[in-house]
Amino acid sequence: MFYKEENMKEESSCTIVTITDKNFVLAVFVLVLSLKYHKVNSKIKILGIDLSEADIKLLTQFDNVEVVKSMIKNPSDRTSLRAIANICKREAILSAKPDNSDFVALLDGDCIVTGDISPYLTPSEPGLFLRIRSTEENNMIFQSRYQAEDKFGTIPLRVLEKWQKDVNGNPESNLVNTVLSGNLIIHKNYFGFVDHWGDFMETVLPYHQSTFDHVAYEMMGDFTLSAMLAFAKDAPPIKEMMLNKDVNAYVAHLGPKPKFWELWSKNKLKYFQQILKILDWARKSNVTLPVLPWTLQRKYMLKIYVYAYLYQFYFNLKKFIRPIYNVISPNFKNRKHKY
Repeated sequence: MFYKEENMKEESSCTIVTITDKNFVLAVFVLVLSLKYHKVNSKIKILGIDLSEADIKLLTQFDNVEVVKSMIKNPSDRTSLRAIANICKREAILSAKPDNSDFVALLDGDCIVTGDISPYLTPSEPGLFLRIRSTEENNMIFQSRYQAEDKFGTIPLRVLEKWQKDVNGNPESNLVNTVLSGNLIIHKNYFGFVDHWGDFMETVLPYHQSTFDHVAYEMMGDFTLSAMLAFAKDAPPIKEMMLNKDVNAYVAHLGPKPKFWELWSKNKLKYFQQILKILDWARKSNVTLPVLPWTLQRKYMLKIYVYAYLYQFYFNLKKFIRPIYNVISPNFKNRKHKY
């Protein structure tokens, strides 16, 4: 039985888009469930990559949800797969063109909303609304990449030089810190920039090409968008988004690792009960559910919590050992070569 909403609110002037292939269907299904549970009544468009008819039927059982079949096919190698996941962001955002919404919100597939985020989907002015990394975050990303001429917390000069050369736009950077390319909102006036960004990704990311700059584009979506915002002449004004500001209604990112449908991390456990509550609501609302993994079943709660704490212990141990290994390993190799 297909689920239909009662007492629909007036439709928002923002279309929500997200992306999935067959491996992320469950995650995107949970995202859509959370949006419906919290009565976010925006149009939802899902860019589907090689989805089965069963996958499409599962995702489109709700009112105002549409799957748009991607023109891009999944590649077999992992690096190209990462590139495609980012290149598809253009296709996902521009799929909202026919809706004539004022704004488009691109949400990562491994997220849920914790409340009605509708008020934050339609900012009061045009622009690109996203999360800008702090100086401390920049430092964490680039700390192993800095050279003598670089200032900690900034974007390394050799990265900026590479970006400027590839974008071939403004001579000076308009960006201080890098940005995140997921969970963003963009006004329809800047669809041309989105198209430009997509062309840029197809040029510099490892899809149908043999060379790839791992330093300048290590974080593929984030760094290509940062490069475009730094140097492109058609870059929109950027502002901090509000999707993570309201403690009662925000977009919670449950990724990237581990995937919550495979294993929970300790710091994401607070969302486990929220998802169970949403799944209970879905059953009562006659929503057709997929086969749920053990990580989304109440009867395995003890196991879920134990595994989450064990994973945190393993992560902390690995973090502690890595610097020691980095010091010992070169010395051991040098000693070995002496004899």
